Amino acid sequence: MKNVAIATIIGFIASFVFGIAAFTLFYEQASADAAAAFPGCYHAEPNLVIGFGAAFIQSLLYAICANKMGFHDLKSGAINGAWFGGMVWLIVNINNLAIFSAYETSMFYKDTLISLLWSGFAGGAIGWALGKFKD
Repeated sequence: MKNVAIATIIGFIASFVFGIAAFTLFYEQASADAAAAFPGCYHAEPNLVIGFGAAFIQSLLYAICANKMGFHDLKSGAINGAWFGGMVWLIVNINNLAIFSAYETSMFYKDTLISLLWSGFAGGAIGWALGKFKD
């Protein structure tokens, strides 16, 4: 179980690093635009406490699943992290399209693709850590 804890922390850090880049490159302007268009409904910048909590829970979920499925190296962690996280965020984004009229189809595609890459990056780190720090 120690390896899952370490992999969760390493996956969280990888997710945080990728997240900073993704937010700066792809989400920052969209967030500011949404906050201006819908004041009180959108944050111009994300609430980091909530975001960190979500990233930690997603890292923990994948570390547990990857460990049980035997993804204990960089390549298998990245490949399976990509489809696993991609499917999770595909579900979230489909629901966003169904619920929010302000959620544009272009954001659906962009966010699903970025989330797939993001999850692959964090999944690779988790798979590597599970192999490196075996119990």
